[in-house]
Amino acid sequence: MGRLSGKVAVVLGGSGGIGSAVARRLAAEEAAVVVSYRSGPDRASAVVGEIEALGGAAITLEADVSNEDAVTALFDETIRRLKRVDILVNSAGEFAMGSLADMRGAELDALFAVNVKGCLLSIREAVRHMNEGGRIVNVSALGAIGLPNFVAYGASKAAIEEITRGLALELGAKRITVNAVAPGATDTPMFDGMRAHTAEIVAHTALGRQSLHRPVVGCQ
Repeated sequence: MGRLSGKVAVVLGGSGGIGSAVARRLAAEEAAVVVSYRSGPDRASAVVGEIEALGGAAITLEADVSNEDAVTALFDETIRRLKRVDILVNSAGEFAMGSLADMRGAELDALFAVNVKGCLLSIREAVRHMNEGGRIVNVSALGAIGLPNFVAYGASKAAIEEITRGLALELGAKRITVNAVAPGATDTPMFDGMRAHTAEIVAHTALGRQSLHRPVVGCQ
């Protein structure tokens, strides 16, 4: 029996990149997984197909995490179909890079609507259904430490880290843990626009690795 047998995990942004790797790993530990997506239903279905082919349980649910009604509906449907929520992984994200002077307001709105507002909304809805022992994991980024040409994106991810610190204290009394993970350079489609800056990014990782990592998730 897997360590997460009987648990239900909601993975926002679960149709690709890091999110899909997380969904597969949770399913390998026998959690029932909600693979949430905003676009690309075929990719989400493919992740579910892979999980089911290995004997796991998963469903897809569509939701734009920046839309309050959509987030509420996502968790209501999760409860209707799977009866509970034990784990939330916030891996849905919007990305933009470049000089702040060249950024349009619409780009800033999109970054913060998905990365910050979406994180807050999803946690709010998840904790309404979580019992003691719930787990929330927010995906931050290396850019949160402050990098040239990543100011706006980094600011949105730094906000996620502050959300994590505050909610870890707020939800601790309910025995719900809140943690953030800040991946280094990871070879996902989102990274395509950053490849010209690989050396600069890798130089800021803890181990200074000179190659990108594939999105493979392990548990310990």
